[in-house]
Amino acid sequence: MNDTDKTKEQLIAELTALRQQIEALNISAESYRDAFENAGTAIIVFEDDMTVSMVNREAETLSGYTREEVIGKKKWIDFVVENELERMKEYHRLRTIDPDVAPRRYESRFRDKEGKVKDILLSVDLIPEGRKRVATLLDITERKQAVEALRKSEEELREKVKGFEELYGIEC
Repeated sequence: MNDTDKTKEQLIAELTALRQQIEALNISAESYRDAFENAGTAIIVFEDDMTVSMVNREAETLSGYTREEVIGKKKWIDFVVENELERMKEYHRLRTIDPDVAPRRYESRFRDKEGKVKDILLSVDLIPEGRKRVATLLDITERKQAVEALRKSEEELREKVKGFEELYGIEC
């Protein structure tokens, strides 16, 4: 049926239905924005050329940069420490060719605005139907430091036990 053949009531009903669909889409988009913004993990979205196109609040906190300083101005690799740079570029290249070839989740190191290096657990994937990538970054620096401190403490304890064994002629 042609629009000119429709009654005023039919056109109003179609217009009302379209408005309801637009409202539902707006609510859905707002929900996704809220989830992105309030996620407990840093999220960075970047383009095929590695330019950052979106960051959430946690990414601002992790990096020390405001979104205005990052979006469209920084590349993802600007945050990568020197000895990780080639690996990250290779993963990016592989992900472009075949997303299943590059690892999705791995540990890396991240440099913030002040130059401080942080250990991170990184998860990167392509956004469906596009050339963008989404990366989630979890700061694991404190956990890694605690594990290292525990390892050192254990090593020192072993050395002390060994000294006591030698001192008292004990064999275990």
